[in-house]
Parts: sequence; C-alpha cells; structure tokens
Amino acid sequence: MVVSPQSQDPVSPEVWRREVRPGVLQSFEREVYGRAPQEPVGLDWTLLEEGEVDGRQRRQLSVTLTGPAGRCTFVVLVHLPRSSAPAAKPPVPGKGAPAESVPDRVPVFLGLNFDGNHASTTDPEVIRPGVDPAPGDVGEVNGDDRDDAEAPPERGSAGAAWPVHLATERGYAVITAHYLQTGADHPNTFAQGVMATFGTSTMGGRDDGEWGSISMWAWPHCGPAPRTNVSPGSSPTTRAAWARP
Repeated sequence: MVVSPQSQDPVSPEVWRREVRPGVLQSFEREVYGRAPQEPVGLDWTLLEEGEVDGRQRRQLSVTLTGPAGRCTFVVLVHLPRSSAPAAKPPVPGKGAPAESVPDRVPVFLGLNFDGNHASTTDPEVIRPGVDPAPGDVGEVNGDDRDDAEAPPERGSAGAAWPVHLATERGYAVITAHYLQTGADHPNTFAQGVMATFGTSTMGGRDDGEWGSISMWAWPHCGPAPRTNVSPGSSPTTRAAWARP
C-alpha cells in the first residue's frame, strides 16, 4: 500500500509518483544529502593509455572538471567489452593481433572505488597517480587522515569488490575512479577535489543545506559523467551505479 506522508491516506502509485515523490526527494535533499550546486561545470578529458587485458579493452582517461572556483583532475579507468562480432583486422607488425572492436554503444556501470583504480584489478598497466609515471596530468590523491591507510594498497587488493569480468562478459562497460581523487570522507574534503571547484572551503563555512560527501560522490553519476561520452563505445544514457558492499 502506498500512502501520502502528509495525510497518511492511501494513494495510487501514479499519484504517488506524480505528487508525493517530488516532496520525498526534496526532504532527502534538505535533511540528509544537501543541495548539490547548480552552476555549470566544464569537462575536459584526454586519453592517457589504452590496451587489452583478460579479453576486454582498457582505457585510462584524465578527466578535468572546471568550476567557478577551481579545477579538479582525476583518472578514470574504463573496461569495455569486446564486440560479439568484430570486424576482422590484420595483425599489427611487432604487436600481434589488435584488440577486437567494441560496439558503438554499450550500457555502463559507474562507481567510485575506495582504494585506487589499481586496487580493483591486478592489471599492471593501471596507473597509480603520484606513484607511476604517467603520460599526462593525473591529478592528486587527497588524504583522509586514516592512520592505518596503506599507501598505496596492493594491486588487486579490492578485486573481489570489482568482478569486472562478469560485467564485460555480458556486454557491459565498467567505469571507475578513486574517491580520494574526487573528495575524501573527511572535513578537509571541502577544500579538496570536486568540492573545491565550487568554493566551499570549510566545514563551518557552509550553510546547513549545502551538500556533503555522500551527495558529492553521487554528483558525478548524475552530472558530468552521464551527459558526456568520456569513452568511445560507452553510452552516456544507459547507466547504473556500481555500489561496493
């Protein structure tokens, strides 16, 4: 049974979606997550590296968001499925057979990871910002002041939470980025990463209704990432969030 939170009277699902749901969402925005900024954000990306691993294509992108108060750059790791019926291509001299093509559009799982892109896979080519040489700007890894944090974690140490092969084998792409590059779960996050691009600088210097960490982490999923096709072969309109247990 679906009821109205104001009257507690039963309402039809259609009425709930049309009249009640918007108020519920506003309550969560006001009381739980805070209001995400509405200012326009510029988005630029460059391809850092691409290759093939375990039967899927890998791409690593440097993504830069430019807001009213600054810029934030982070590395996005993309896993793309092979096409089910790729066109035949000749071998590349000295490199063997090329990676098979991907479909023009594929559905995408988006998700932030806790330990770094390299921790989600044992692939040795995945870049560790601040550790590995990189062919471009890879941004910074912001600290969250955890005394027991391993810096950086071992490759593949969080692989159980990212069974990427199960998605790519079924025709899905998987896109992830390190949450410490977008903003840590720490009061300092207001001066780092995505939040700093909007000028929110301190925990005490913001209104009660402004966004916090959870809203900031969700923002790329419904803001710049879906509206921008940051990887050829992925669809900006068909997506789902990948939540780590």
